[in-house]
Amino acid sequence: MEKYPLLETTLLFYHNGNWKTPKDRLIVFLHYFMINYGFRIFIDKTTTAETLKLKYDDTLRIVYTKSQEVLCITHYIVDGFYKFDVKINNKQYNASFDLSMHLGLQSSSNSPIEIHNLDEFVKTTLRIIDDLNKYLEEKKNI
Repeated sequence: MEKYPLLETTLLFYHNGNWKTPKDRLIVFLHYFMINYGFRIFIDKTTTAETLKLKYDDTLRIVYTKSQEVLCITHYIVDGFYKFDVKINNKQYNASFDLSMHLGLQSSSNSPIEIHNLDEFVKTTLRIIDDLNKYLEEKKNI
């Protein structure tokens, strides 16, 4: 995790009292990158936040903002996969991750910071964040 400053701290923060399910690790991990790349949770026109409110559910919707644009991310668990969809205006981006590959649900380890195949998860996550940033930059230049 040395490549990702404060990721371990972030995961432990959410684990201590906020974790609803081990699957939340992937949501928190994606959120970590969203925050690090300038996105904030949209509260209202004048208020943003960085802290997630996790819940016992297989679907979580989070509204982010960046450059005065609002985008909605839906995180969900279905058929053993963690998926997320990002919608901004008429554009949609999505990704899907096999839970058994990234969380090792068959292993006995329930470490709050353990995520397997981290580089694959990061690569896909950063590709989507890069696409979002490109879209926001293009829109700004119109």
